[in-house]
Amino acid sequence: MLRPGRPAVTSRQASSSTLSSVLPADEAWIIHVEWKLSDARADLLSGDWSITAHLESLGPGREYSLPSGGPLEVPLSAYTQVDPATGTYQYVANVHVEVEDASAGRYRFVTVVQPADQSGRLGEMVAFFEGPVLYLYG
Repeated sequence: MLRPGRPAVTSRQASSSTLSSVLPADEAWIIHVEWKLSDARADLLSGDWSITAHLESLGPGREYSLPSGGPLEVPLSAYTQVDPATGTYQYVANVHVEVEDASAGRYRFVTVVQPADQSGRLGEMVAFFEGPVLYLYG
């Protein structure tokens, strides 16, 4: 079972450790993602986790998929913590967002985590993390 950690998705300025859903549009920022895989053996899977964040405009405006160069790939073997008693594997990743990747506006923030095999084909498991409304000002 694929499930979010707590908190699942947060954002912060690249130059700060303070979490925020209100960020200046003229500074880089980071989407921090945590998730867990339970009831499975992550060490038996091969390939990568494919992570994409979507900013859906509230009202008129452009929408974005981040990172701008395509999904962030995290090796399935790159778990940060394991609980052998429950078979739960924890993962953490950061999507770095540059100034030119998104413009000022208000957005609904959705992050998708999905395994991909070694050929890049997406697997059947998928997790959607709906974050806070994000306001990029300036």
